[in-house]
Amino acid sequence: MADEKDAKTAPAKAGGVAKGEPAPQPAAAGQADFRGADPKGGGAPLVALWKGLKVGDVVLAEGFDEANAPVGWWPARIERLDAVDVRVRWLDGSDTRLAVRQRPQIGLLHPEALQA
Repeated sequence: MADEKDAKTAPAKAGGVAKGEPAPQPAAAGQADFRGADPKGGGAPLVALWKGLKVGDVVLAEGFDEANAPVGWWPARIERLDAVDVRVRWLDGSDTRLAVRQRPQIGLLHPEALQA
């Protein structure tokens, strides 16, 4: 039976991690690790999806209350975007003004979610 130390270190192997060094850790829960992803096929990294965002795309955008506390995520259509900010309009029509969100406050929707 392996002890706890063995579970946290990688075995020695040619070109790999030396014996006794910590093993590479998987991405934390809720985080994806796209190192080594092949952008030419079968599993392109999400980075390409983010770069492909354009005016008219439907996304999830984080909503805030009057005290600027996050209250949830709602579908919105991208109206304008630049390197930092994304300006969206809520799909439910509850507010006709554009909401300004930074890219970490935008979530991607699976294409099939829009067909329902």
